[in-house]
Amino acid sequence: MKKYLLLKPFFFAILFPIFIAANLHGDNPTSQEKNAVSKIFIKNVEIKLLNVEDFQRLSEFFTHKENASGQIILRSQPDNRKGLYFIVFLNRYYLHIPSSAYVQIDYIKQGKPITHSRKFPLNNTAQNLKYCEAYFGITGSDWEATDTLSAWTISIKDANGANLIQPFSSFLWNK
Repeated sequence: MKKYLLLKPFFFAILFPIFIAANLHGDNPTSQEKNAVSKIFIKNVEIKLLNVEDFQRLSEFFTHKENASGQIILRSQPDNRKGLYFIVFLNRYYLHIPSSAYVQIDYIKQGKPITHSRKFPLNNTAQNLKYCEAYFGITGSDWEATDTLSAWTISIKDANGANLIQPFSSFLWNK
């Protein structure tokens, strides 16, 4: 017991400064964090038209609040659930991406040669970042029932707009 009491100040003196130094960097990514981000890539993207019913859970009938069941669900119009969803699967958890990052989806609707762009900040999803998949919805008046998707690209960018990982695009996007 006496040995433990003698070693306690020693460990505190050595380990505490290391812990403080490791947590002082804030949002400035270290080379280790940059290296971790460089190993992330988009494995797959599924595109689905989803309705309000697809997101309703039993608990919503009692609380009258949407229950995301721990999933990352971000929408262009947060109050509208119906629309086109890009379900983005990463090879690692979203928590490995800096909190200042955002997902940008650029898309073209069939018959309308205008590129639309939507940004989804990841900073509000901290409690759900232990998932490899996320739902990004083009909802409400941004996506009408008669719209058809022609081409799209998805990128994850840092606060300055630089790509953090390789963008993932549809075949027609590069044509």
